[in-house]
Amino acid sequence: MNYNNQIADHAYQLGIHPLAWGPLGGDPIGGLNRLFVRTGTRQRSILNALGDVGTAIGVNDESIVALTWLLQHPAGFIPLLGTTKTARLRSQVTAFNHIGKITVEQWWSIAGKGGLCALGDTQCNYSEYMAK
Repeated sequence: MNYNNQIADHAYQLGIHPLAWGPLGGDPIGGLNRLFVRTGTRQRSILNALGDVGTAIGVNDESIVALTWLLQHPAGFIPLLGTTKTARLRSQVTAFNHIGKITVEQWWSIAGKGGLCALGDTQCNYSEYMAK
């Protein structure tokens, strides 16, 4: 994702709710889930933040916390989950039960680990998040 393109900000300003295709699945064309499969420094940092927030809100599955985080995004993302496993879908929809439980501070603790910057694109260094 190019964090400098301001698509989410633009959608938010226009009241458009962007679709998030396979937000927990990574590459939609058969690729690995970048967050839950790869083990780089960034992934560990995000997973630790998801785990900390999950503990605070009583959710022990980082993927559910990640989906709850997305559902609380100010732009109003609409997740298109893409799973074909019924049990996985049943688990993922429980994220709706946790909307509103993540505080603003917790939301930004996750967002910051993922590369979002509350200061705006012109004041943030995204180089570490652009690396593959």
